[in-house]
Amino acid sequence: MQRLLDRFAAQPPALVRLYASPAESERRLRRRGAPPELTRPSRSRDPHAARACDLTIDTTHLTIPEAAARIRRALPTWPPPAAPPPSHLARPTDSPSGPGHAVLICGPTPVGKSAVAWQLLMRSLAGNVPTAYLDLAQIGWLHPAADHDAVLELKTRNLAAMWPNFARHGARRLIISGALDDPRDLDRYQAALPAVHIRAYHLTATTTSLIHRAVLRGQGHATELPGDDLRDQPQEHLEQLAVAASAKAAATRYPAPVTSVSTDNREPAEIAADIAATAFQPWRTKPCR
Repeated sequence: MQRLLDRFAAQPPALVRLYASPAESERRLRRRGAPPELTRPSRSRDPHAARACDLTIDTTHLTIPEAAARIRRALPTWPPPAAPPPSHLARPTDSPSGPGHAVLICGPTPVGKSAVAWQLLMRSLAGNVPTAYLDLAQIGWLHPAADHDAVLELKTRNLAAMWPNFARHGARRLIISGALDDPRDLDRYQAALPAVHIRAYHLTATTTSLIHRAVLRGQGHATELPGDDLRDQPQEHLEQLAVAASAKAAATRYPAPVTSVSTDNREPAEIAADIAATAFQPWRTKPCR
């Protein structure tokens, strides 16, 4: 903790500690599909961390919006005014990355990318291969007015900056979950990781399946995702979103390196098993640029 604070000494962040009761922590882990050995939360407490925090909040009986509102009320002067990005910030192609293999799981919004990618990660770790995981949505949040190119730039630069850190700590595989809004985006991601071979798998489903999954996600009966914009949305809105996503996916033509995978009437673990059969095989040719 102290090392983290020292790194931010010049412009210290607001450090907020969230916690919940052991029973509530276990319930949340079960809801996210965590294996049994991870659903028994540690009761240990780091006294130094508790002293160092600017704010400590018990989220046991709070929804996510309620917890966020409480933080904003308690920290009225945060966030500070945005500073211009440092001029020395490296471009994606300037960031060295260690050799490895990456698997990109993409597809329309409610198709189940995160669920399949997570199962693929579990399979890789079960094979004793150090593996990292990234959700492109989680490393690409930007202000609402940002266009596609600005968001893509942020994602690629974060991807290029994060992989070397994973590789430095032993990672040899990277599982990536995220949408390919434009088939050409794959070239940008590959350029961000010049020493990493990326295999992409595009998940498909019928419009009926997408509608069903969108409604389940809206009701909270799916993998819980931070910042999920489908959660608690009206059913009519979710159905319209799924129909639009299906139409866009049908009209998009992906390059040959992207493998199409049907997900209709299949569980994420089964889909991940099929993808794993080819995703981690050695490459016989250089990655596409």
